[in-house]
Amino acid sequence: MKMIEPGEIRALFVWKGENMSLISNSGHDENGGYRGGKAGDQIGTEWYLRSWYDRPWNCVIRHPNSKVRELIAELAVKAAKNDKIGYDQDERVTYWSQLQKVGYDPSKITVPCEEDCSAGVMANVKAVGYLLGIEALKNVPITSTWYMRDTLKNAGFEILTASKYLKSPDYLKRGDILLNDAKHTATNVEDGKYAGELTGTSSGTGGKITVNASMPILKKGMTGSAVRVWQQILCAAGYNTAVDSSFGDDTEEKTEKLEKAKGITKDPNQVGPAAWKAGLEILTAKKTF
Repeated sequence: MKMIEPGEIRALFVWKGENMSLISNSGHDENGGYRGGKAGDQIGTEWYLRSWYDRPWNCVIRHPNSKVRELIAELAVKAAKNDKIGYDQDERVTYWSQLQKVGYDPSKITVPCEEDCSAGVMANVKAVGYLLGIEALKNVPITSTWYMRDTLKNAGFEILTASKYLKSPDYLKRGDILLNDAKHTATNVEDGKYAGELTGTSSGTGGKITVNASMPILKKGMTGSAVRVWQQILCAAGYNTAVDSSFGDDTEEKTEKLEKAKGITKDPNQVGPAAWKAGLEILTAKKTF
């Protein structure tokens, strides 16, 4: 059995993750202006991925459903990488028109089209509504930054205004929407280093395990310290896998075996709260830490 090293025990209960801070950002056309440019991204930065910056932001708009947030981020990344999508305030709804035609997948858009910062974000939110069958999101209008805060709040989003969300990317979650009211908006596409914070307690055999919904969701393709801890849990449970901080095929297979043994319905997120709870209980019973 591979023992969890003392320096990693803390990661089981207060996971800090990696300090990633990319945002999907759209703010000008190929001429540095807001109107009159050629359709599509002519310079690669009309809509693109860039590092987080202090705009400043007035609020962070977060949907409570992790599936919604994940899809918002996924669409924002795909749109930023597709040079058929550019910036023009006068043609801002043509992105939404094309998005509908390709089944709400920005990477499949082949006809040059335009958006502006708010039209792009709101189109993606609407698309998520159609992809997940959520009426409140389907019905949001392609509004401007003047009205985004109230519009999204009414659609079920949370409005976060604490300084920790506004002054750095550390507490941001993938799929959070950044807003400077009446001026600019962008989509956060990477978890901040404290976004996956989780809590738990243990006092040996029979000890208390506390698991909450903010524990890091792990799935195939992810890397990092939380994946390494999960791999060590698998090994402690008798499902030996490489402890290499990379969630690959073998880790996926062993995760499925542990979940089956513990009566956990296969989680589409691969490692969710139920799996974490089972894993931590195994460690407690075995006095592995």
